[in-house]
Amino acid sequence: MPKSKPDDGQVFISEPKFTNTFEIHVTGDLLPRSAFFEILELLKIHMDSKTIVFAVYNTKMVLLIRESVPSEFYDRIELYSPKAFEAKEGLRRAG
Repeated sequence: MPKSKPDDGQVFISEPKFTNTFEIHVTGDLLPRSAFFEILELLKIHMDSKTIVFAVYNTKMVLLIRESVPSEFYDRIELYSPKAFEAKEGLRRAG
């Protein structure tokens, strides 16, 4: 993991309605220490009560998540197009 850098909003969460799923969205292609620790805190809080799904937007991030987070802690990793993140972020900012 690279050295810690200022939080750039790399980790987002969502909880789809009517499901027992907790989605952790991770952007970028590097996993700084601050983002890794944020992910660990989210896992500690929700691991026992929800199904954890990672949503990533880069193939490098799939490998980083697989290497750094034990598979017992999450259900699956979903790879989305970078344009899907832009659309979701635009909707989130719109309200």
